[in-house]
Amino acid sequence: MTFAWLTAFVWTLAFELPIYTLLLSRHVRERWDVVALALAVNAATHPTLWLALAHLPRGLRTLVIAELLVVAAEGTVIALVVRRPRAAFVAAALANAASFAGGALLWSLAVMAYRG
Repeated sequence: MTFAWLTAFVWTLAFELPIYTLLLSRHVRERWDVVALALAVNAATHPTLWLALAHLPRGLRTLVIAELLVVAAEGTVIALVVRRPRAAFVAAALANAASFAGGALLWSLAVMAYRG
């Protein structure tokens, strides 16, 4: 992977880990279990999404569909682990919405800074 991917992955975790921890901690024995679970699902979905987007048509529709697939994948895995499907899918949706919005904001700020 590239430095750009690694940067995006770290920012994704910065946005998503607190949300997953806040919303799922009461459904597991240890808070670190949520952190490990969130890291695991992101380690699977983030590089997959990154690689897929490099080969798909660019555009908001593609990005939204891809993000919805990520929410479905992460929500499913988390639901299997915590055995609380509603909490899992709400957490996955909110975490990914936050990282999507945060990423868009960071990208906009970077573009503005580059243009001076």
